[in-house]
Amino acid sequence: MKIGVISTYLNTLGGAERTTISLVEALENKGHDVTLYCSGGVDNEDIVRIFGKKINATIVNTITFDFPLFGIYQNLINHSLVRFYRKKNELLIDISGTILPLWFGKIPEITYCHFPVTAELDRAGKYRHGFWRAYFLPFYGIVNSSIKNLRYTRLLANSHFTARWCKKVWGIYPEVVYPPVEVNKWKNDIPFDEKQDIVSVSRFSQEKNQLLQVRVMEKLQKMGRKEKLHMIGTARTPSSKIMLNKIKIEINKLGLKNVIIHENIPFKRLVEIVSKAKIFVHSMKDEPFGLVIVEAMSAGCIPIVHNSGGAPEIVPFPQLRYNDIDDFTLKLVETLDGKNDHLAPQFPEIAKKFSEEVFQKRMMEIIDEVR
Repeated sequence: MKIGVISTYLNTLGGAERTTISLVEALENKGHDVTLYCSGGVDNEDIVRIFGKKINATIVNTITFDFPLFGIYQNLINHSLVRFYRKKNELLIDISGTILPLWFGKIPEITYCHFPVTAELDRAGKYRHGFWRAYFLPFYGIVNSSIKNLRYTRLLANSHFTARWCKKVWGIYPEVVYPPVEVNKWKNDIPFDEKQDIVSVSRFSQEKNQLLQVRVMEKLQKMGRKEKLHMIGTARTPSSKIMLNKIKIEINKLGLKNVIIHENIPFKRLVEIVSKAKIFVHSMKDEPFGLVIVEAMSAGCIPIVHNSGGAPEIVPFPQLRYNDIDDFTLKLVETLDGKNDHLAPQFPEIAKKFSEEVFQKRMMEIIDEVR
């Protein structure tokens, strides 16, 4: 079957985009002819280098450049251009996370929501005030005018946190299909008592809040501690490069010797660094899921995450979830000193319920149901 997959932000090559590649891989394994509709000029070589996966899908870059400050409108434009390819596909799957049914004679049969963007007006954040509110309102109006068409699509969500927001803003509680984690790729034979230091992984962006990690490491350096943070991330878009530069400036300004940045490194090297770390830290507030948290757990790391979003669905232990910078610092120090070592064996087992096999199996079942 000819299947089109919309993934507007594939060029960011982050956690959500791993979900896209896993879906495409599963579709190809079932013999489907897949076309990926994205923007920003990504190609198969980028996918192999970052994700360690080779796919055979035809990649159509509907837009070959980025709008650094207008990402949601880039998504809108990408969806509007995809309508010209609509008749070439027997099934359309929108995995970029936005409901834009106005742009199709028939909307996607399956929509996988990473977070309902229109909820940003209901959450505390930049879109509620001033310029950013004015920027966001036209997009909000377009999407909300199409909510009635949601009954024609099979709506899925990446977590119960996301599903609750879908219910709040769209009136629908979607089925939760957790994103895929290749747990076997992260397994290693390094004994836990030989693991050391701290690691974080995410694209460099304002919402990922890596500057909080820098400030926590400043506190550790002032305590005289010797542990280092390996901050791994991608910086491919103009906005992510700006954020990376801010982080580097802050590290230099504070005179930190305990933060090492790894920029755009190959997947094999990423796994190597994470596997040697004792603790994984994640600093985004209200992260809808946090796939990279599960990956780190699979590698044997103890995760320390913000007590919000989808993180409590992944990390069930309150002593590993923080609420502010002081709480973050305290729980990090306690874990470095061994207080939570007894929890370490549980994380690879917890990670299995988020495995790629579980995700791919359920997605193939859903595709069979909607055909």
